[in-house]
Amino acid sequence: MAYATALVAYGASVELSGPGGKTRVVPVSDFLLPPDMKRPGDTVIAPNEVLTRVRIPAPGAGTKAAYHKQGERESYDWPLCDVAVVLQMDGQVVRQAAIALGWVAPTPRRAAEAEKLLVGKKLDEELARQVAKAAVGGATPLSKNAYKVPILEAVIRRTVVAASKA
Repeated sequence: MAYATALVAYGASVELSGPGGKTRVVPVSDFLLPPDMKRPGDTVIAPNEVLTRVRIPAPGAGTKAAYHKQGERESYDWPLCDVAVVLQMDGQVVRQAAIALGWVAPTPRRAAEAEKLLVGKKLDEELARQVAKAAVGGATPLSKNAYKVPILEAVIRRTVVAASKA
C-alpha cells in the first residue's frame, strides 16, 4: 500500500464494506499484516469485503509534519527506508508525536519509545539525535542489511528536524 508509512503516522484508518452494507473501520496500522504463507493475503480484508474509504483525521492546530523516503538512488528503486513524522506543537514544545518507519519490517512500525522522548520538550538537534538513536535501539537487522540501521537513524533525525520546521 503506497503511502502506508505516512498514513500510520497520521493515525489514518480504512473503512471496509461487506455484504448487506455492513462496514467496519480498521486503523491502517492494523490493516496491513506481516507475511504468512498460510494466509491468502496481506491485509485484514475478509472475503466479500472491499476497501471503500480511507479516513485521515484532520490535523489540529500546531500540527507539523515531514516525510522522507531514502533510496540508493533517485529512481523508482526499492527504498532503503521511509520515515513519517507528525508533531503536535505548542509553540516550540512538542505536545504529541508520531514517528512511523517503513521498509524496516514487513509493515510500517511506530517508534513509540522514541515518540515519548519528544513529548513535553523543546525540539532541537540534540533531542532529534536522541530520538533517532532510541528509534533504532532495538533494531535486529539480518546478516546482509545491517548497513541500513545507521541510514535509518540519520533519516529519522533529519525528518524529525524537518517536521519541527515545517
